[in-house]
Amino acid sequence: LNKVYNDKSRHISFKHEYLRQMLRDGVMEIVHVRTYNNLTNLLTKPLPRDLVNTTSLGMGLKAFV
Repeated sequence: LNKVYNDKSRHISFKHEYLRQMLRDGVMEIVHVRTYNNLTNLLTKPLPRDLVNTTSLGMGLKAFV
């Protein structure tokens, strides 16, 4: 662990510890999402038409026709 802190790294350290505590307390959990089921792929990657329709519907949008 790097003991040298500046304002930015210290801020990140606090956020990291907060997230660890939330995980420990069961407030949130980390789950793996397969690419096919990842709704945000529509906003970040070129996708085949079937995945565009699936992710659009998953977000509550109209399917591409």
